[in-house]
Order: sequence, then structure tokens, then C-alpha cells
Amino acid sequence: MDLETEDAPYDRNRCPLCGGYAVWGSDFNYDEVFGEGQGIATYMSCMRCHATFQYSIRDDDPDCDSDPIPAEAI
Repeated sequence: MDLETEDAPYDRNRCPLCGGYAVWGSDFNYDEVFGEGQGIATYMSCMRCHATFQYSIRDDDPDCDSDPIPAEAI
């Protein structure tokens, strides 16, 4: 499979801009990136369009659902 022309088969690995494969780059503690809070920040990049993007979740935020994937979906 050609990673630069095929769409990613899973949303977790899909580039939000072009739909290409997004590959993991690194993870950091939330407080290392934003200066406060508990959680994780993950950096990814697209093999097709070379965009870089970040997903983050703050675990100690009372307004944030700490389990964004419903248990039925697992």
C-alpha cells in the first residue's frame, strides 16, 4: 500500500486536512507543553501533505470527559 496516495483506514491515523496517513511523532506531558495541568499532548505528521498537528487531553479538567471513546465502541 502506498502511504502517500491511499487514505488512512482508521480515523486515529487520518490527517484532518487531506485524509492521508498521519504518523506518530512524539508524546509529552500536558504541563510540559502548556505549563499547567495533567494529561498528554501527542504530535503527529501527515505522510501525504506533511502537515503537523497535535492532539491533547487534559485529565484534571472537570469539564472534559476523560474517556472520549464510549466503552461500547471498544
